[in-house]
Amino acid sequence: MVGHNSDHNIALEKSIASDSHVFFSKKIARVVRAFSFILCMSMLVISFSGINENLLATVSPNATVNASSINVRSSPRSDIATNIVDRITNGQRVQVGQTMASQGTDTYVWCSISYEKGGVEKTGYVAYCYVSLDPSSGDAAFEASIANFPESYKSALRSLHVKYPNWTFVPLMVGADWNSVVGAESTLGRSLIINTVNDAWKSSASGAYDPITDTYIAYDVNSWVNAAPEVVAYYLDPRNCLSERSVFQFLNLSYDSTKQTVDSISTMLNSTFMAGAVITDPSGNSYTYAQSFVNAATSFGVSPNFLVARVVQEIGASGSRSSSGTVPEYPGIYNYYNIGAFSSGDPVLTGLAYASRIDANYFLPWTSPYLSIIGGAKWISDKYIATGQNTLYLQKFDVTDNGNGLYWHQYMTNIQAMTNESSTLYNSYANTGMLSSSLSFYIPVYDNMPASTSLPSESGNTNNYLSSLSVNGFSLTPTFDTNTTYYDVIVPYQTSVMNLAAIPVSSDSLVSGTGDVSLGVGDNTFSISVTAQNGSVKTYTVHVVRQEQAGADLFETTLKINADLSMTGMSPGMLFSDISAKITLKNGGTTQFLHSDGTVISDLSQKVSTGDRILILDASGAIGYSYTLVIMGDTNGDGNISASDLTLLSRHVLRTSSLAGAYLSASDVNHDGNISASDLTLISRHVLRTYSIIQ
Repeated sequence: MVGHNSDHNIALEKSIASDSHVFFSKKIARVVRAFSFILCMSMLVISFSGINENLLATVSPNATVNASSINVRSSPRSDIATNIVDRITNGQRVQVGQTMASQGTDTYVWCSISYEKGGVEKTGYVAYCYVSLDPSSGDAAFEASIANFPESYKSALRSLHVKYPNWTFVPLMVGADWNSVVGAESTLGRSLIINTVNDAWKSSASGAYDPITDTYIAYDVNSWVNAAPEVVAYYLDPRNCLSERSVFQFLNLSYDSTKQTVDSISTMLNSTFMAGAVITDPSGNSYTYAQSFVNAATSFGVSPNFLVARVVQEIGASGSRSSSGTVPEYPGIYNYYNIGAFSSGDPVLTGLAYASRIDANYFLPWTSPYLSIIGGAKWISDKYIATGQNTLYLQKFDVTDNGNGLYWHQYMTNIQAMTNESSTLYNSYANTGMLSSSLSFYIPVYDNMPASTSLPSESGNTNNYLSSLSVNGFSLTPTFDTNTTYYDVIVPYQTSVMNLAAIPVSSDSLVSGTGDVSLGVGDNTFSISVTAQNGSVKTYTVHVVRQEQAGADLFETTLKINADLSMTGMSPGMLFSDISAKITLKNGGTTQFLHSDGTVISDLSQKVSTGDRILILDASGAIGYSYTLVIMGDTNGDGNISASDLTLLSRHVLRTSSLAGAYLSASDVNHDGNISASDLTLISRHVLRTYSIIQ
């Protein structure tokens, strides 16, 4: 067994190797001459006979074993003993092939090797840290080590290798389709982004965004919203994170006592509220924060650099309510890692609620900073590091099934959290002079990945919906709905011009196709386009049928003829003679006016009221057209607009009585197709003479 692991077999193996070395040192002097002679003679015979091809040395060594003795295994894992196939000693020359992650529970980076031993070529796997590459063959060996990465990864890895030749990159073959993973990680509530980013980076999917109100569904005190799938894909794509700083999200987060010391952690804490501060354990022993993090790392096998980075990511360099111990609902409770602080109205409170539980396994409740640091580290180790989620990336994206399913077991919802945290990790290694040490990075590879991914251009709001659409004096079929884009309207023959009006949901959108339009007899189709700030366009279609003329063409008028066969455009106080003057009769046509009760009006000096009617008769006296007269705001049919109209309309709105027919039509003074409090307001303003109702 090689490397460091929980059962300490490495110490035993090195001990055995040391004893073996002494034995062979004594033996070798006596046999070296005889062995050299026999070997030379054997090779001479082989060169002529051509038998036993395994004895022909075909290995081209590019590395040397740097431990006293290591096991060679048939598979890349050290948690079983049945796969040990050989043991090789210090100075053994080997050819290093590809590097890979462990197939077992250990956290080593493994590599395939081939070597010659006793004239026979052998192969197997050893821990990569126990072989040293030749300076002259480093590039070739490195190329072999990244052979399993797609070509789209390799350029960035080569650049990192030039600067940091001791870094090892291991392909983590996820074995899942790229688009399927992007879809899963874009599920509502799973990948969030701060609400202040450009709208193009926010998801407009159903449930993430309400186009009717132009609002994004918010989480965590309205600070976070669902990220757009393109943004999820960008941060999910490991190739976008292979810079010197961002690659640390793939760093193996297991504890390494040779590199992660109290001094290095103290340096990392210098710019935080924890610098130099002392806290106590339950027994009253005092520790600096740096020592506390190292205590946690030593106990539970977690990188203290990572623990500090996680705390800074969660509560900030200056601390937060989670680390204050003074939140009124949970006095004396601390949660440095914000464990249990899930997306909610106040995630700090949900985290402190978790920290106040009783669970001795995690030293809960966390009634001191020390208990929070130690207990939280154990929780992270048990829940993530020990389950295979041993990188920042895998703690954000649960894409490997280690027996607990996929996608749900994720430490953070912030789509940028692991990138931010990796920067903190990078700084910790840079500030302590450890960037050039041997570091291992586990980098995921997916099936069917695209050539590249990129963030959406910050083009702005995506809303291209209408909040209202109306045709003056006519009703739409169906009734307007923001999500419905096709409508029908029927108008009488006398309507040759109509007005299309539309208002967008977002003030950032532009609307075209509105205003007065001319109508031909029969079918007319009009398109109203809404262009969102980001350039996306939605088109609403209004199909208008202008009816054929009924019989002879009997009249023309400047008044409005509506689809419900009402006539509007008359002011309060207008006389029947005034209406007659606005009608031009043709082909022998005549007019006849009727009261709402059907009695004929012979005196045209009378005042017009809502509910009265006008008939257009042909030359023979037959009725060609019949229209109901409507004065907008005259809901009681007396020809005036007064407080009594307000009373009737308010009762209708309050549903204590109902208006119908022409009187209901007269109530829609804002022409939006609905009867509501806004109509009451306009009539009230008209009565007070601060507004004139549009007829």
